[in-house]
Formats: sequence, C-alpha cells, structure tokens
Amino acid sequence: MIQHSLLRALFLLIPVVALLGVAVNSYFKVQNGIEFILPVEGFDPRDLLAGHYLIYRPVYKSPQDMCLQRESPLPVYYCTEEGYFVDGQYNNKPTCDLFIRGQCEDGRFVAGVERFYIPEGRAIVLDRAVRENKGSVVLAIDPKTGETRVKDFLLNGRSWREYGK
Repeated sequence: MIQHSLLRALFLLIPVVALLGVAVNSYFKVQNGIEFILPVEGFDPRDLLAGHYLIYRPVYKSPQDMCLQRESPLPVYYCTEEGYFVDGQYNNKPTCDLFIRGQCEDGRFVAGVERFYIPEGRAIVLDRAVRENKGSVVLAIDPKTGETRVKDFLLNGRSWREYGK
C-alpha cells in the first residue's frame, strides 16, 4: 500500500518538475541573453483562446527577399549589427558576432518572437500605441545558437509597464 501511494505521488510530481524545468530554462535564457532592440509594426489585439496579445512584425534593416523565394524548415539567420540575412542551407552559419535564428514562413522571416502577451486592462492603450508605430521589442539572444526570446516590449522607448501611466 505504501509503495502504491509513493508511486502515485511520483507520477504526479513528474509533470510538475518538468514544467518547472521548462520555466527555469526559459527564465535563464532571457536573463543571460544579449539584448537587442528592433522596431516593430502591425498589430492584432486578441485571441479568444489565448487572451490579449500584440502581434507585430519586427522591422529588419534589409529586405527579406530570401524568404520570398523559398519555404523551408531549414534555418535562416539574421546578423543583427550588420543587418543582413544568411541562408542556413548546407549548414551555413553566419560569421557575424550576434545573430537571430529563424526560418522562412509565408514569405517572411520568423524567429518565434512575433507575439507579446499583455494584460487585458492595458490592451486598448497598448494596441493604439503599436498601431501608431511607437513600438519596439527587446530581444534576449543566445550568442551561441541565435535562439531568441522576447524580454520586454517598449513604447516610445519605455517599457510597456510604464506607458500611459
């Protein structure tokens, strides 16, 4: 009986520990990544299932012509300081110091940082500010892999938490 209860507790604990591990891993990637700021444009205020969020398109320095010509799960890299794209086909890696790893989807470069969740009470104010092209996104980039996470969302150079107060 004791073994059965111990086994049940262990099975209940495994998913909790796994989710905690994912959260801690994501936290450390955001905290230890190199910050890079990109201006953004576009918006979409909410999703009935996911809640309120901003969908935007980061504004890259160079056109995304490479993505107009192909749809592929192969990586594409954006060199942040120099502002150009590198095709990851044939295991090409960028030679720049800091890069964002993504892929081409629907003719655009997508790095998984095109959405930012916001509290419902602030949605209208923040949505309006993004539509007026006042937004930029602070990214945390892993310098080894190019994996990128959103660290903060800025409106007129200030964190969204301070905007409109």
